[in-house]
Parts: sequence; structure tokens; C-alpha cells
Amino acid sequence: MINEIFYLTKGTIALIAACMFMYHMTTAWRYIERRDQQLRYYALLAYTITISYASAELAAEHQPIHGRHILTLLVNIFVIYVAWISIRETRKYKSST
Repeated sequence: MINEIFYLTKGTIALIAACMFMYHMTTAWRYIERRDQQLRYYALLAYTITISYASAELAAEHQPIHGRHILTLLVNIFVIYVAWISIRETRKYKSST
């Protein structure tokens, strides 16, 4: 039971991270000029979506919780934090110009 709750929470946080990251991409995309930056954005978006999907699968299979699962949860929380900071800074930049 605890495993399912953990994986569903992790999947929800990954989904929130993907949504915030996509919102960040819509606000910052016009300022990204280099192709390698765009590819990094796409890779991080694919990562967060994959983690969200994989978490649902792990919950359905009743897998035990390992350190790597906790680490991916923390990485997704970090993605949410970074996206929030970037969105805030982009708004400041837009309002000052």
C-alpha cells in the first residue's frame, strides 16, 4: 500500500514537473537561440514525462521502493523549483523591458 502511494505521488509530481517545464518553455522559447539548448529542453521534458509514466507502471506492479526511485522524486521536485524560478525571472525580465 505504501509503495503504491509513493509511486502515485512520484508520478503526480513528475506530471506537475512536466507541466511547469512546458509552461516555462512557452515563456522562454523565443529567447533560446542555440539548437543544443533546444535539444536539452526536449530531453528534460522527455525525462519528466517518462518518469511520470514509469511511476504508474511501478505502482501497478507493486515494486519495492529503492534509492533510485527516491532520487528521481527529488530530481522532479528540483525541476519544479527551477521551472518556477525561471518563470518568475522571465516575468521580471518582461516587465522591465
